[in-house]
Amino acid sequence: MQRACAYSGQSRLQFPLNRSLNLAQVVQVLAYELRMAFQGPASELTLVESSVQHASSDEIEGMYAHLQDVLVALDFLDPGNPKKLMSRVRHMFARTALARSKKD
Repeated sequence: MQRACAYSGQSRLQFPLNRSLNLAQVVQVLAYELRMAFQGPASELTLVESSVQHASSDEIEGMYAHLQDVLVALDFLDPGNPKKLMSRVRHMFARTALARSKKD
């Protein structure tokens, strides 16, 4: 690997073909190229329909209100000084696709 890279004097190794790549980037590019070389031909993608019904915005807001009530009842959340807990919870759940629950 030392022959493939040259020391630039900036305390990092650089790839001689492209002076802007550091050693970590070179390793990443080489790993990608090796993966692509040994990977078989790409198969066609098929669209799979999901049977999951996503929750509506009203249902999600109801969940947040219920969660806040529970956290207050457990003395985990101070309603007078909530800080950022509920906004962080909202951010966490916003990254997921919440599904509608089945009620018996």
